Amino acid sequence: MTIAEIARKAGVSIGTVDRVLHNRGHVAEQTRQKIQSVIDESNYKPNHFAQQLKKGDSFKIGILIPYLDSGAGYWKLVHSGFLEGIQSIYPFNMELEFRYFDRSIPGDLYEKGLDLLQVSDIKAMILAPLVFDDVVKLLSVIAVPYVFIDSPMPIGFPQSVIIQNPYRGGQTAARIMKLIRSTGTFAVMRMYKSAYNLQERARGFQDYFKSDSQIKVIDAVCPYQNAESVFSFLEELFSLHPDISGIFVTQTETFIVSQFLSYTGRKTEVTLIGYDLQAENRLGLEDGSIDCIISQRPEIQGITSIRELHRVLALGQEWRGKIQIPIDILLPENFSEYNLMWS
Repeated sequence: MTIAEIARKAGVSIGTVDRVLHNRGHVAEQTRQKIQSVIDESNYKPNHFAQQLKKGDSFKIGILIPYLDSGAGYWKLVHSGFLEGIQSIYPFNMELEFRYFDRSIPGDLYEKGLDLLQVSDIKAMILAPLVFDDVVKLLSVIAVPYVFIDSPMPIGFPQSVIIQNPYRGGQTAARIMKLIRSTGTFAVMRMYKSAYNLQERARGFQDYFKSDSQIKVIDAVCPYQNAESVFSFLEELFSLHPDISGIFVTQTETFIVSQFLSYTGRKTEVTLIGYDLQAENRLGLEDGSIDCIISQRPEIQGITSIRELHRVLALGQEWRGKIQIPIDILLPENFSEYNLMWS
């Protein structure tokens, strides 16, 4: 419970509650007893950390995410959310300390996380847990509260998880694919084999069709991110499975697949569903080379993580545990309005 909530319950001003808590200034005895009763009933404990901040001290939040030029612009959107989150809590003084990792290099997340933990006065961390083995090692040495964004992880004890449910996202993609293509061979494509959230999206997609004898699902793990290598991977995939009529891309690089389908004259025969409304994927929806995009609101994830830390560390409120990001379904007919709301 916060001071503001105590004041509301007691029917007094915040200033009056503050005087009772700190035993200063004159407060009528009847009013004091009413406030004390609310305090006792709520088991209120003052947030000493927040009291220090009121004296003008700033505090640092460590943020560990992939390099901003990775993920085809996705992490730039998350980063812009962090900065907007800082603006939204002004004049509260929060300082962000960033470290960036290359998720394709084993050990890089762990090393960058250790470096971040060496920074003095880090009070909490925001972490994108995208490399399983590295995250396991890092969590064993983190001694401050931490929050997961972008992906859940079946390990650790984060104070809050700000994510979209990846399994349900995969099932949503499967349902849309079924509505467009009632039968056929579908490929579910991911580019980071060990990424837990991508595995869960693929699992959700595959599970949806388990009992459907008219649908065949191929698990296509592509070890590349650049367009030339992805094109070569897709050429081989279609040579092995020429009857593919639908592709679900579990991450942002959907536009690379759309370019391949367009260049090879396959787009009219293949339905394409993917993730994240960044610049190239917007163009794909606009020109019809992408049929559907699922958005997980990367900017909102950034904003929400900053506000969650402010709410807990500065205002003394409880951690909310899991904060679910909605599964937004974007089609050529509706994405422009969404663009105005969330860009």
